[in-house]
Amino acid sequence: MLNILKKLFFVILILCSCTYFNYSNTVFINIDTVSNNIKINKNQENNYDSVLQNFENNKYNLTKNKQKSKEVIRILSLDGGGTRAYLQAKFLEKFCQYANIENINEYFDLIVCTSAGSLNGITLANGIKPVKMQKFFREIGPWIFTIRSVKDIFSKDASVPSNKPNTFQKLLLMTFSNPFYKADSKDSNYGDAILRKTLTGIFENKLLQSIKTKIVITAYNDSKYYPMIFTNAELNNIPNIFKDVKIVDAVMATISFPIYFPSTNLCAPCDNKLPVQKIVDGGLFQRNPSLLAFTIANELYPSAKKYCLLSVGTGIGRIGLNTDTNEPEPSTSSLSQYMRLYDIVTTNSDITNDIFLKQISKSNTNSNLSYYRFNILFNNKNFDKDDMDTSTPEFFDYLDEVVTEQYENDKSKINEFIKQSDFYSL
Repeated sequence: MLNILKKLFFVILILCSCTYFNYSNTVFINIDTVSNNIKINKNQENNYDSVLQNFENNKYNLTKNKQKSKEVIRILSLDGGGTRAYLQAKFLEKFCQYANIENINEYFDLIVCTSAGSLNGITLANGIKPVKMQKFFREIGPWIFTIRSVKDIFSKDASVPSNKPNTFQKLLLMTFSNPFYKADSKDSNYGDAILRKTLTGIFENKLLQSIKTKIVITAYNDSKYYPMIFTNAELNNIPNIFKDVKIVDAVMATISFPIYFPSTNLCAPCDNKLPVQKIVDGGLFQRNPSLLAFTIANELYPSAKKYCLLSVGTGIGRIGLNTDTNEPEPSTSSLSQYMRLYDIVTTNSDITNDIFLKQISKSNTNSNLSYYRFNILFNNKNFDKDDMDTSTPEFFDYLDEVVTEQYENDKSKINEFIKQSDFYSL
């Protein structure tokens, strides 16, 4: 009898141990696969947070797999344009609210950007919200685009924000080959120094490869005279690529617009004959990189069923293909004429890319490209339509107004683009 009781005791002990083990390690959770609602056993209160976190992670992974299976590729293209890139951040804030997008870097598969558009592109790819970039342009922009005043002549710092050089100062600086916004010292509080310090505060010494979202940044190699790109993507059929580069160096290079900022010196990983090369503004290659973005997306995702390309400009004036201008033509031998020709070339290039992509997207009913471009036409005489270094509060307020107005005008087009780029509508 005693032996029977001992055996029974050991059986009960084993059963209790197994029950406790299963109870403490099994997740009691029911998931409605239609609504994604979850129900967790209240006896598991201690594990609630970890269970919920695991569920959210699994839900995100399942969503990613479902998106990938649809083979719909979302692309964001951002133009260059100095302080006018503020309007991109304003537009994307509205776009995210309208499309219920929490994180742009999870929404888009590829971001292609140029010059000041890269300030938006790289920060958005790093998870920074568009509204914070608006704050950056309003608070840091005036100190980037300023020079020292007469009273600052013996100081390395500037004392007045948004102090743009006048025409005489610009000519004087150009005569001595000094960029307008080259700071006196790397420790200065203005110009390229404050921009580099701000970017370093965000990205430290991280490489472009650390960004998870695929990103392409255009630039121009002024040592070897060819266009090039910085990227973290595997591009086998596109030449002149810098990959192992610091984020800060890549951005400083692409915004190095001649006359405005000094060039950025970088070592070329693919060319031992010329280890240090001068890299300048990406706008000299592609100020509107949308056509390049579409090309690269096809290279990265050749089997995609749909490419959805959102292109955001930085505004244009009544120049180039816009022939309804009443402005008198400058003298053919003047500096103004040379600047006007540059404006025509860059603006026509921007518009031509837009025309090509619209034609591709509408060429037939089975087109695999859904395309929308947001841009504005400057018509305010109070601001110089061609300047890229205006950074006053009034200018940013004006951009707020024109973005809001243009967004309302384009709401039906934007809504259609969002529907087209919906992974689950195909």
